[in-house]
Amino acid sequence: MKKKLIMPALAALLLLSGCAADISNAELRAEYPPIFPDYCQVTVPCNIAPMHFQMSDNAIQVRVMAEGADGKAVRVKAGKVVTFGISAWKDLLASSTGSGLKITVQAKYRNKGWIRYAPFTIYVSSVPMNDHLVYRLIAPGYEVYSKMGIYQRDLTSFQESALLENTLIPGNCMNCHSFSGNHPDNMSIHIRGELGGTILKTGDKIEILNTKTEETG
Repeated sequence: MKKKLIMPALAALLLLSGCAADISNAELRAEYPPIFPDYCQVTVPCNIAPMHFQMSDNAIQVRVMAEGADGKAVRVKAGKVVTFGISAWKDLLASSTGSGLKITVQAKYRNKGWIRYAPFTIYVSSVPMNDHLVYRLIAPGYEVYSKMGIYQRDLTSFQESALLENTLIPGNCMNCHSFSGNHPDNMSIHIRGELGGTILKTGDKIEILNTKTEETG
């Protein structure tokens, strides 16, 4: 019975070892990897969301090691697009604040095999950024639109949420949003269309101002 169990296990082990990528003989290159966005030698705030990237050439596989200042590393295997888990990324940033992350990229090419590029550093500033960005989201062909809105994104993650969408006021356009002194408590936004006007938020107080004139209808 034991022999019957051992043989399938041995066969599976041999199969896995045969499929594993052999990158021990990778060609060493002195240049940084061709990635997009180009994060080589940049400085980032200590609370930024995971910085995913992709190879900008014809690589078919990629292996990445992101090493924190404490020596702990996160390894990623991917086809072409490299993504980091948010928990692992936050741990890397926390251990490297005031110093940097060492990123090593190895890529496989059809006619070249594996290439190991020169490691690059992502410097991690101890100064955090404001964690939210507000913007109008609209389809590229904005001349004829159906849905648009004012959205906010948490820059420490990839979470996006709507502040106001024009589905609440069909047929109306919303734009020209601004914050007084970049403070979220004080905001204004203009609505164009039949139900148009200016929305003014001061603290918890929200007003709708009728800005129409005889000339504007």
